[in-house]
Amino acid sequence: MTWTGCGGGAGGGIHSDVSLELIDTIVSENSAGGPGGGVRSNSGLSMLRSTFSGNTSVGDGGGIYSLGVLSVTESTISRNSSHRDGGGVFDVGTALIMVNSTISLNDAYRDGGGLYSSGANLYNSTIVGNGADFDADPEGGIGGGIYASPVV
Repeated sequence: MTWTGCGGGAGGGIHSDVSLELIDTIVSENSAGGPGGGVRSNSGLSMLRSTFSGNTSVGDGGGIYSLGVLSVTESTISRNSSHRDGGGVFDVGTALIMVNSTISLNDAYRDGGGLYSSGANLYNSTIVGNGADFDADPEGGIGGGIYASPVV
């Protein structure tokens, strides 16, 4: 399944208040006026062999904004951007579990260019080419690849 070119408030491509499972799915070129350019998940999100690319949010989480359990397996999160934290992924639910996946070339205006998380378990995964402080303002930004934060 493919979601492309959607837009709106929170969750530009997908907004879910229930557990969501994405298998062999592409979510690309979406934008959100709030958090979650590609998807905003208020419950659980599980991804298998899926791609999030080219999504943008004015809030946190350019590609993914997750408040629940987040599981990413054999998936790619790339070329997403956020005007706040978590260019690729913003996850402050239970600890992210990522297996055999890639987070690359994402940008955040503030912290966590690739991943902003309150806890993560990464296995055989790649985090490369992400950037924090993309807007180069005086506030700065840290954690180009990963910014690990206490629960907000």
